[in-house]
Amino acid sequence: MGEAVKRGLLCRGGMAYGQLIETNQSHALGRFIVGQAVTDAVKLEGIAKGARVLINSNFPLSLWERDEHFAERMQPLFEPFTNPLDFSIYDEFKWYLVPKEAYEGEDLRLLSKKRRIELTKTRLKLANEVRCSPKMSWNCRTPEGRVQVVATVCILAQNNVLGVTHTFDWNDAAPKRSQANVESINQTVEVDSDYVYLP
Repeated sequence: MGEAVKRGLLCRGGMAYGQLIETNQSHALGRFIVGQAVTDAVKLEGIAKGARVLINSNFPLSLWERDEHFAERMQPLFEPFTNPLDFSIYDEFKWYLVPKEAYEGEDLRLLSKKRRIELTKTRLKLANEVRCSPKMSWNCRTPEGRVQVVATVCILAQNNVLGVTHTFDWNDAAPKRSQANVESINQTVEVDSDYVYLP
């Protein structure tokens, strides 16, 4: 999803664990897949705004049953999400906290202060792409697209995540988009000393 955002594409998803049925017959769009897990994932995908991935409540438990060590290391990526529209609570896979490379070896519960700040900077630069990049201009041409952009900026620029606070608490889209603006703000994000680690 991070790579998609860098290319100007916003996506969201739903993840569910369970049995499914895949047909043997191939079609132009691929094989037809059905089952309760598919139905649950589709419903979850339609709930939240922005580049989020919602999961059904038994997904982390199922992951734990399949690979306990991996599930323990990834525990910080699975947290409740409150829908601000109706205050219903869902579980979320917080893909934006760490790049995909971190899934291969790091224990996200034991990250050093330096690593937490580094991951925060990476996330803020991604938020800056959504906020200021001309690649996202097409998303802002409609009110619905603008909602997705602003929701994604809010998600990516959250404060006090991984125990790190910062001064880049964005909740909007830039009125004028340019690559120069992206690069200038990214430099500020990189050299800013206002990151506070709260263990």
